[in-house]
Amino acid sequence: MRVRNSISTGTALAVIFSSVALVAGASGTAAAGPVPGPSAGGFSAEVLNKPAAGSAGAGGTATESTERRAAAPAKALRVSNDPNKAQTALTVSAPAKAVRGKALTVTGKLTATPALPAGTALTVTRTDLDSPKGKSLGTKTTAANGTFSFKDTPPAGGKVTYRVAYAGSATHNPAAGQDTVEVSRTAVKLSVDRNKQTHKYGASVKFTATLGKTYKNRTVKLYADVAGDNKPRALFKSGKVNSAGKLVGTFKLTRDTSVTAVFDGDSRTANRSVTSTVGTQAKVVTSVARHYRTANIGSTKYHWFTKKTKPLLTTSMNQYPNRSQLFEVQVYSGGQWRAALKEYFPVEGGLSVVELTTPEQAGLKLRMRSSYINGSSGDTVNATVSSAWKYLYFT
Repeated sequence: MRVRNSISTGTALAVIFSSVALVAGASGTAAAGPVPGPSAGGFSAEVLNKPAAGSAGAGGTATESTERRAAAPAKALRVSNDPNKAQTALTVSAPAKAVRGKALTVTGKLTATPALPAGTALTVTRTDLDSPKGKSLGTKTTAANGTFSFKDTPPAGGKVTYRVAYAGSATHNPAAGQDTVEVSRTAVKLSVDRNKQTHKYGASVKFTATLGKTYKNRTVKLYADVAGDNKPRALFKSGKVNSAGKLVGTFKLTRDTSVTAVFDGDSRTANRSVTSTVGTQAKVVTSVARHYRTANIGSTKYHWFTKKTKPLLTTSMNQYPNRSQLFEVQVYSGGQWRAALKEYFPVEGGLSVVELTTPEQAGLKLRMRSSYINGSSGDTVNATVSSAWKYLYFT
């Protein structure tokens, strides 16, 4: 690859960058090209070599999971029948929704041929979060036409099931039926901090969830969903909140991450989840090689090269498929830094190495840096960040 430009410093000064080679990976495999990108100062760049097949594929295919909702329970239940006895059927109907602590009405009907007499006994059981194995509500009786009705005040919220059963007799088969009510629960306050913050690559960040007043359950779970890894969210902290209602969990950030606090609820408090999304800067570190010394010019540290030496500029960046770095070079001219080159180069195996020919002019000052630009660098899984400027001086 050849990059050419002429930069004015008051007198004609030609700076020739030739044989700009991109090297990727610890093995030294040549990186991908061409990689278009913005340029400044009239510089241009072309990558002549091609990458090995499959060196930067797509980041995998996300696997979608589907959840099947359980079918609503039947209002009439199948029971064992004696073919020598009369057939019976029992249906139960309850409100779809109800308010916890307020009375609701359950109705139904027991049918049989021949019909059963008024006052036939039925047993009632209520199953809820407080009584998962069921609690007896005693015996109810039928009217002359087989109908029945009773009131109940559910103490627990969530799904509440009423099961009504007829035990059968010497002449009639048993029967049973049930229906489910969604009973309201109190909303709870829940939060998790650090939303919209941005952190450095590799930072171990503490996330604090805060839970408000609940009935019994005081457990909160913290999950992390890392951008671009095509994996389900991962649990990294679970436990009871402290006396202040807080639970703290630490997670190491390598990409943008969504942290979700989950409260599963209890019999009187509704479940809830909240999410905080944090940005994570890419890892961008630039190093300089082939200089013969480092020394300050004024208060700035420079890498000193002879004009016959080709500087080797290596950028280390956390890898992601099809990722590129924005490579910038500026020249000091007329008392200020002026853009000379601004180009995107591929990052392969976490490395992007650029070699520049030695300028044929002593006294030239350059500086360079590399950047990850969210979106423009080929992906959006990290936050934008630039390396520190590296300063070069030629003698």
